[in-house]
Amino acid sequence: HREPVLTGTEPIPPAGEARYALRKLAGLCGYDFCREQILLLQALGKTDAQGAGVMLGAIESLRREDPCCSLKQLAVNGGDLQKRNITGKAIGHTLSYLLEQVLRDALPNEKEALLAAIREE
Repeated sequence: HREPVLTGTEPIPPAGEARYALRKLAGLCGYDFCREQILLLQALGKTDAQGAGVMLGAIESLRREDPCCSLKQLAVNGGDLQKRNITGKAIGHTLSYLLEQVLRDALPNEKEALLAAIREE
């Protein structure tokens, strides 16, 4: 398989909705899958080498940053919520809500900040 031609500039980290979408996809499928899909898009002619290079650069930038992209990486877990008398399905709903906030950069992935957000809800 061919590698895309990169532009020679340092990749620009994704921002806004693009950052959110890439983080969500990486959390669901992993960075390697994202990379493979970009290369597939290029092979199918859905993007050119420059476009693929930009997307691959964004993925690599996120990989190096290593932000929280999944429930496994979230700074709180079900046990933390149970200690706050959250039980049953509410645990899953609360964790999903907190992950969504972290993915959107609305909350930092820090235990105290996440627990404070629960108290506010």
